Amino acid sequence: MRRLVAALLLISVGCASIPQPAAAPHTLPEPVSETELPPSPDATPIPPEDNWAVPIDDVEVSPGDHRSGILFSIEKAQRVALLRIAYDELRGLYDVDLRTWGREREIYERQLGLADQEVTTWRTRAQRSWWEENGDEFSLFLGLGLGIVLSVAVGAIIAELR
Repeated sequence: MRRLVAALLLISVGCASIPQPAAAPHTLPEPVSETELPPSPDATPIPPEDNWAVPIDDVEVSPGDHRSGILFSIEKAQRVALLRIAYDELRGLYDVDLRTWGREREIYERQLGLADQEVTTWRTRAQRSWWEENGDEFSLFLGLGLGIVLSVAVGAIIAELR
């Protein structure tokens, strides 16, 4: 009897200590930081007397070198250069933003895929087995059957003893 109890105790403790699989760790992406935009080159107005540009044709720059183009005032040329630099800088920031949001989208889609896998895993774990679905009825009919068989057997034994 002791061996039977010890064996049942060992089996119940052994079944209870089955390790559960560890959940996949969830990592959040690095936060996206904002960058301040460069100051606008149009913030300070150019005085009207220095805000000029004129076309020039066939100007001799050096002996034998004739060129055409646009002649700017120094203030206007500085403004144009600053606008070009600011445009290049904004374009660079835009490219960085595109790459950052592309990376954020990849991380988001990967997290969605992992979440779908976890939902699928938990759905398969949550499916009920045959015993969970039919165990109550099976136990009821088994108990009734055993009760009837034992009642008949006890009745037969008592009838033979008389």
